[in-house]
Amino acid sequence: MNFFLLFTLGLFFIGLTGLVFIKKKIETVHSILWWITAATAWGMVNIFLVVWSFHTSL
Repeated sequence: MNFFLLFTLGLFFIGLTGLVFIKKKIETVHSILWWITAATAWGMVNIFLVVWSFHTSL
């Protein structure tokens, strides 16, 4: 397993854990919108990194 794939998986699990803990503390509509934005950005970055990781490992 190369370092880049390991970094991508680490980013995925750390981000997922962070989003779950932050979701438990949401109180206002403004914070809900920021949480949705952060979750979307985090998901897009992870999808890009996973695809790029498999592309570069071939």
